[in-house]
Amino acid sequence: MGSTMDKRYDWFSVLESPELELWVSRLSSGVILAYDSTHSSRGGNKSARDNEFIDISRHLISALYSATHTRSKEKLWVSFPAAAGNYAIPSVTKVSVDTTKIPYSYRRFCDVRDHLIQLEWIKVVPEITNKRHRLMYPSGDLRHALKRIDLQWLKITPRRPELLVELGDVKRDRNCKPIRNKRFKTTKVSLPVVNTPIVQAYRSRLFDQNSVYTEHCICLSASDVQLRELETAMAAKGVEHRYLDFAQVQMTRIFARGEMNKGGRFYQPWWQNILSSYRKYILIDGESTVECDFTAMSLSQLYAKEGITYTKGEDPYDLGLPSWLGAKDKRRGVIKKFVNALLNDEDSIYELKAPESRIVDGLTHDQLLDKFSSCHPAIKHYIDQRIGLQLHFEDGRIADVIMSACNKSGIVALPIHDSFIVKKRHEGELTQIMTRAFQGQYSSSGFVAIDVEQGIDQQLDQGSVMGKYLQSWQRQTAPTSTPVSPSEALCAALDYQYSHEH
Repeated sequence: MGSTMDKRYDWFSVLESPELELWVSRLSSGVILAYDSTHSSRGGNKSARDNEFIDISRHLISALYSATHTRSKEKLWVSFPAAAGNYAIPSVTKVSVDTTKIPYSYRRFCDVRDHLIQLEWIKVVPEITNKRHRLMYPSGDLRHALKRIDLQWLKITPRRPELLVELGDVKRDRNCKPIRNKRFKTTKVSLPVVNTPIVQAYRSRLFDQNSVYTEHCICLSASDVQLRELETAMAAKGVEHRYLDFAQVQMTRIFARGEMNKGGRFYQPWWQNILSSYRKYILIDGESTVECDFTAMSLSQLYAKEGITYTKGEDPYDLGLPSWLGAKDKRRGVIKKFVNALLNDEDSIYELKAPESRIVDGLTHDQLLDKFSSCHPAIKHYIDQRIGLQLHFEDGRIADVIMSACNKSGIVALPIHDSFIVKKRHEGELTQIMTRAFQGQYSSSGFVAIDVEQGIDQQLDQGSVMGKYLQSWQRQTAPTSTPVSPSEALCAALDYQYSHEH
């Protein structure tokens, strides 16, 4: 059926809604009745079995609702693996957790899926070539009901902690070298995550953070026209996530290269996947926002590791090229990409491409590297060490502290790796927390450069898609909490992290 856009059903959020619950109840009660009529009442735990039927029904109805109201230029299908090996219920009592598995019984899922088909509530597309999964989309009475509900903010059930920390690698040969195809691309693989005390601490903090996001309304101050423009731009760019699912607010922490001290950044919420030029439209609970970004994060980290504070106000990507325009200089992006690519080039295969060379005044790969080395002699040796993933681990720790401190201060902070989005009134508190967290990671007291970009103050039309979405949240009771000061929160976050990791 050609190219399709799909998302596995268990990767959708589980939604809590009285309107959806009516359909969950109809589906699960039918499944339970059918099961009981064909199985003996002796043996097994009926209560546990019935609860799993209800949980699977709720997850599938939630996924079908979200797919119906996803903002995109093309249909988002709900996919489901068609083999029992893709299903396993995780447990912290086991040595490790395979986070790639769907956390339900395969037999119970099949019972629910088959009942959906019997009710004609879904349309199922046969298996796709080279993919061991099938696609479904709501149909019949269910489709009409989900469309009538319209897009609205719904309370989200936090994901189970066992699934919040992932470990990845790439396929390797017998000599442990990455296997690359003709385009020098590797194939990613997921590995089981061992249930160590540190991993359990990571999960606990991330569960708390995700629970905060599920209580708040994170949307865009965009008109319907701007929203359609964003959808078109995302489709034209061919980005991996070509859709907007506003219920996709929970994060997963992903480590790399099969090691828990490489990678470790936070991924998956929708605000990380939109085009960067649209982040200025982000609203938190209806308030405009500001994005605070560590300036030249990787280079700042390298200087901090050397115990050197980079000179305040200087641009580390200024390599002395003529007529330098600072942050607006088109050469800056190429230089930034060049440096970060070298830091992450574990197999020494990266080369500056010809179009990029033309942008940086015709400099070759070696000439640009020489420019960097002469401007940054104190940190040039790190280029050969290829420590990019170690730096990601360290900035992941910094982000962990920042989010924990913000959480304790009653500040909703949205991470985009080394930048954070908060309500405008929290800008000063955030920059204070960011500075202290960076200094704490590297045991320094020097200046920490932070760029600040103000979001757009744009009044939402109450009749627009986003206006109605915000109003649906406002109609519900917002949670209240007693915040603490940023300094108290930061100390608590640092103490908690280091007591659980050392």
